[in-house]
Amino acid sequence: MSAGKSVAVLIKDRDRHSEGVRFSLGLLLERHEVTLVMLGQPLNLTEDEFDNLGFIDEMGGARLSDHPGNVARHGFVQTSVEQLARSLDRYDLVVPF
Repeated sequence: MSAGKSVAVLIKDRDRHSEGVRFSLGLLLERHEVTLVMLGQPLNLTEDEFDNLGFIDEMGGARLSDHPGNVARHGFVQTSVEQLARSLDRYDLVVPF
């Protein structure tokens, strides 16, 4: 099996949080390296959808956020827009939501 792609999933649209998380999980199932990045606001997910964050962790995905609430309440790793911008060139694909 060939190696998967390195993918950054950037989620800024408040109405697409759930879709972005599910998309990230699907990429991990297909053996891609995934970094989920929540930008600008706290997560807006149901309890069941929060379970998917745990699955992302279990499957080796990374979770970053520039919002302190996501870091404190949901275990995201703190980042800034500047740090993110400097790292985007390492990804094969960047998918915005």
